[in-house]
Amino acid sequence: MFLDDILRLFGASDITLPYAHDFMAYLLPGMLIMNVMYSLNNVMRATGYPKQAMITMFIGAGCNVVLAPIFIFVLDLGIKGAAIATDISMTVGMIFVLAHFFNKKSTVHFRRGIYRLKWRIIIGIIGIGAAPSIINAASCAINILINRTLVDLGGDLAVGAAGIFSTFTSLLCMVVVGLCQGVQPILGYNYGAGHIDRMKRAFWLSVMIATAVTTAGCIFGLFTPKWIALAFTDNPELISVTVNSLEISMLAFWAVGFQIVSTTLFQSIGMAGKSIFLSLIRQVIFLIPLLITLPKAMGLDGVWASFPTSDAFATVVTLVMVIWQLRRMNRQHALKPME
Repeated sequence: MFLDDILRLFGASDITLPYAHDFMAYLLPGMLIMNVMYSLNNVMRATGYPKQAMITMFIGAGCNVVLAPIFIFVLDLGIKGAAIATDISMTVGMIFVLAHFFNKKSTVHFRRGIYRLKWRIIIGIIGIGAAPSIINAASCAINILINRTLVDLGGDLAVGAAGIFSTFTSLLCMVVVGLCQGVQPILGYNYGAGHIDRMKRAFWLSVMIATAVTTAGCIFGLFTPKWIALAFTDNPELISVTVNSLEISMLAFWAVGFQIVSTTLFQSIGMAGKSIFLSLIRQVIFLIPLLITLPKAMGLDGVWASFPTSDAFATVVTLVMVIWQLRRMNRQHALKPME
């Protein structure tokens, strides 16, 4: 009902609004399907079927890769074709995941009498899931501030450069998030069982892998920014703005992997408050003030500089909290009587 107003709020201009409207008008109805697929996919993975969960994601992504060019170019539907292809792909994935839960041989499956709500369990679920939910909500709020600032300082080219930066870093963060989803039950199980050393080994190994991923992305962003830009556009002006944005905004990206895994650690051991706090410091507590102050002093470069500065501050706070928490666990474990 208020799509154009919402898109304007997020920074759409007279040039980009028609494209954004066409895409969202067809994508939004498919969000219900997408939610069912992603939610049940997580349940599938958590109940002992990680391969099937992975296959579901491959089915959805594979269909999208095949259908998107057909709808965009062959059927000449343009940007709306990309949204329609996404809806169809998610529907195929949803059918696959629903078939799993209608199968009585599955460990967890649909049956009569299982739909009564138990508020104690629901509150626990909300507490554990609050951190990633707040991250997503904060990201949306931050995007409004970023896009509107970029429109004022650099126009559509700056917004396009931010989109390339966001997509490139999201691809890297998705790898780290996947790693965190895999290690989360391991951290939680060993913490609950009192195997603190095993929990710490799993945590630090995950930190090493995640940091390797984000460091690789940081290196590519700093030393080959033009090649990254060329993967998204052939517009020379947009390439120039994107190169400048990546050379500044990626300076501290190497530390993001550590931040994400640390947030998962606190989430895994039931410390939702600390997990939420770590989720907020990078994207809200530090970034918003920086986005307000740095552009006034540095112009468009101030927007790009806000990201590494926020990452640096958040990394220091995260490191202090993790070290304090691990030392506290060691002391509690040492005082625990031998059974």
